[in-house]
Amino acid sequence: MAPVRAQYHRWLTRDIAPVADPGPAPTSAPDSLDALWTALHDLRAAEVDVPDATAERVLLGYAPTALLAGPALFAASHVRHADRELGAACLDALFLECGEGDAARHRGNLYRALLADHGLALPDPASPRFIADERLRDEDFTLALVGADPSADIQPEALGHHAAAIVLGPPPAVRRLAPHARYVADASHHTRAQALTRRCLAACAAWPRIWHGALRLAHARQTWTAALQPNSPSAWHAMHDLVARKAPHASGHHRRILLKNRTLDEWFAEDPTALLEMLARSSWVVPGDPDRSPLATNLVEFGGPMFGVFTPEDQRIVRAWILAQGAPRSAASPAPPTPSPVPFDSPTPPRWSASQLYHRLMRPGPLALSAAHDHVTRVLRATRDLPRHFPRTPRDLTPWVDARLREQVTAADEPSPDLTRDEVIWLLTQLAPAALVDGAWLQGLAAPALSSSPAAALLLAIYRDELGAGVTRQHHGNVMRATLQTLGVQLPPCDSPAFTSSPSFVPQAFAMPALWLAIAAHSATFLPELLGLNLAIEMAGIGSGYRRAIGLLRHHAIDPYFFVLHNTIDNAASGHTAWSTRAIDHHMDTIAIRDDLAISREWRRIRRGYLAYDNVGNQLVRALALRLGPRLGLRWLRRRLTSLTTRAGT
Repeated sequence: MAPVRAQYHRWLTRDIAPVADPGPAPTSAPDSLDALWTALHDLRAAEVDVPDATAERVLLGYAPTALLAGPALFAASHVRHADRELGAACLDALFLECGEGDAARHRGNLYRALLADHGLALPDPASPRFIADERLRDEDFTLALVGADPSADIQPEALGHHAAAIVLGPPPAVRRLAPHARYVADASHHTRAQALTRRCLAACAAWPRIWHGALRLAHARQTWTAALQPNSPSAWHAMHDLVARKAPHASGHHRRILLKNRTLDEWFAEDPTALLEMLARSSWVVPGDPDRSPLATNLVEFGGPMFGVFTPEDQRIVRAWILAQGAPRSAASPAPPTPSPVPFDSPTPPRWSASQLYHRLMRPGPLALSAAHDHVTRVLRATRDLPRHFPRTPRDLTPWVDARLREQVTAADEPSPDLTRDEVIWLLTQLAPAALVDGAWLQGLAAPALSSSPAAALLLAIYRDELGAGVTRQHHGNVMRATLQTLGVQLPPCDSPAFTSSPSFVPQAFAMPALWLAIAAHSATFLPELLGLNLAIEMAGIGSGYRRAIGLLRHHAIDPYFFVLHNTIDNAASGHTAWSTRAIDHHMDTIAIRDDLAISREWRRIRRGYLAYDNVGNQLVRALALRLGPRLGLRWLRRRLTSLTTRAGT
């Protein structure tokens, strides 16, 4: 497999971007937003078309880039960034590219529709078949990887890349071939995307680095456009086509001729790729020297067993291919084989505590990702089937959700518990590790390879809401932080070592948010469990649970808006619980085309994710009970603490 294709596959399947060549730094750069905007439009005006390039070459060639939505903004969409203006602006810009909760408007899906209009189709970009597709060239993947940001932070160069992608729009060749396609001609999207991009740039204002990122994309597009020029097929591809054409006629004449312990007739029955690999190593070919290769000399000359089989043009192709075998391996342009899964970098992931894992996953690297996978696996294996009911089949889900929420809403209220104000503040503080990263379990779905499905579209809408829907004061973590600040509780940034080492928290306060961050790091692997976990989170507390928490805080003159907020937006009519249920329905629709066993297996995984919420959440409840239980009584305390801690992950 060509290295660039392997990098593309690794990026999409593991959310780890290769470190791209930054290219030369510009000698000068715009020094303001307006100057940068003008310079970007100048880059657009300077782009050229390639009129002779075929529609297939252009449209398929741009697919590795166009099928992804806002790849340069993925790192900026991390939950820890959205409590500030820059992160909120970046998340809004990415949300627009992902369709704003509607998979039909996802930019990648719009491009797939454009391909279909031209009779073209491709598999999923993260699939091995996509990167092995011989219609795609290495230059196509190189262009896409320019947007792969290897950093866990918001990089100005990535914002410059995104700005250039928005202003430049689709390449001129794509615009010429599909001028009326929605991917190209959606003026409303273009206007809004530019406005959101300007907002991102204004919040960053690191103009030299932003310009550097923009130029890097512009130069990569120039290189890609040059590669669109029509030319003769490579020596390898020409030979591949020749063998494919000749094989049906040659079959039956080579039953006794062996190559690598198989007859040539057996080789002819398969794809020519493997046969070419074997021929290049056989006694019939001297790599780089056609004149000494029997396949190009005595075998096909008068008196040889293949005389008259190859036309003069066929012989030219054979000789060119043999000559190419003496060049570096890349010159032969072999078709990439199906890749094997990339193993985790750490064969034995570390067993970090919940707080350590929480901190590591705020800036995830390969070791943290490996540990996250191991952590989720352990949690799911330890999840026991609680007495709490869960629907037996997918079709029972919506009635079950409605009935359960009706029970929660109509449950009788209880008097305020006998907790002092200081105890309530301490309890509220224990919720901070989860509340400050509210929504973190969904952040992985913003990855370029995951955001295009109908289920992901709905879950990303929930994620954006949890992070304030683009308004920092509405960010749920900021709501909790502001409440604690009024109570004299000052906490460091949640991605700092000081936060996870703070004596203000019991260790179990990190149990649920560590699971959130860990499962988000492997959203594709644990998607069914993620769907179940998300439903449990959104249903928790609606009605009596939140009412008790609100009453307790009001009793001590503490602002309860964090819980008031979730009691409304999590509703099952048009809020997060409704979206969560629909996301599960969409996902199960994709499984329904298989057999009943596949449906049952997937449903069990969703159930396990749902039940994991209570199993992990009880860790904090038990820790709090040990702290306050001796005075208040364990049974009484568990009943009321569960009410207070539902939303924050317990």
